[in-house]
Amino acid sequence: MNKNAQYLFGLIGLPLSHSFSPAYFKTKFEALGLDRTHHYDLFPLQNIEAIGQLIHKNPNLIGLNVTIPYKQTVLTFLDAISPEAQAIGAVNTI
Repeated sequence: MNKNAQYLFGLIGLPLSHSFSPAYFKTKFEALGLDRTHHYDLFPLQNIEAIGQLIHKNPNLIGLNVTIPYKQTVLTFLDAISPEAQAIGAVNTI
């Protein structure tokens, strides 16, 4: 992880080895000149209850993508949910 990154984004789920997201966001951040301040990482969670610890350990974490198997179970950990996510019963992005 880029320890100097002011803004951290990532992906939660399990497994994550198939994800193209880190390479995608690295390219995007570089193209936008944000690669010194922005970083995207993978956060494989063995269980969704670990999300609180993940957030606590990463105070510069400002956004997450959510993949299987947590798209539905993460809802109970969120402070607010859009009407669309409520209707669908799942989220892709926090």
